[in-house]
Amino acid sequence: MSVSTEHVYKQITCICWNNNSTEIYVGDAVGRVSVMVLSVFTVNGMFQTPACTLMNLDSSIVQLSFLSPLLLVSTLTRCYICNTMLEQYKQIGNKPRNGEFGACFHTRENTTSNTQREEKNINDARGA
Repeated sequence: MSVSTEHVYKQITCICWNNNSTEIYVGDAVGRVSVMVLSVFTVNGMFQTPACTLMNLDSSIVQLSFLSPLLLVSTLTRCYICNTMLEQYKQIGNKPRNGEFGACFHTRENTTSNTQREEKNINDARGA
């Protein structure tokens, strides 16, 4: 097992798995986000890849959320979207935050099914 030194003596504030549980994203109190790629090919080879830093941001990480291939990172002051395949990230919005505000992904599938359910409920209420 390898030992990660990315967050030594730093408070870990968030942990987030990718969709197929092969990568774990870690955020800390100084604004560092790192990733550790997990290997399960052999028992002795587990955790052979060390953690590597993806981002060094301006304040504590408040929340991490993953929806392949995107990682959503919220700090005390800003929110970022990170494309893990292209290794690029971009700030969301221009207005700075002041506090522990998170963010999340919302998929279109949820919107469609909720809208259909609401329309059915309205029609049922009308007696249609």
